[in-house]
Amino acid sequence: MSRIGVAGGTGLTGRHVVDALRRSGHEAVVLSRASGVDLVAGAGLADALRGATAVIDVTNTPAADPDDARAFFGAVTRNLLTVVPDFAQKIPPQRHLRVMPGRAGSS
Repeated sequence: MSRIGVAGGTGLTGRHVVDALRRSGHEAVVLSRASGVDLVAGAGLADALRGATAVIDVTNTPAADPDDARAFFGAVTRNLLTVVPDFAQKIPPQRHLRVMPGRAGSS
């Protein structure tokens, strides 16, 4: 099956996404600090996504300040969108970036 990156894969929603992907036979790659990926800085992201055919973003932040939350989600999204074209050039055209709706600080 497919290798799929899950940004926020250790969180409340992300754990369920990872479990569902694995039950469906996919290789779920958890993109988190614990796995050596800093989504805000982008460190480790390209290596973790090598061979991936999709990315699902279910990140969240404890930031209470709306500006801090926007900064967090903005950085994560920019980094994912920067790396996705790099790995996407090497995979079939069905590549995707999915972002879960209802994230804190989103409008």
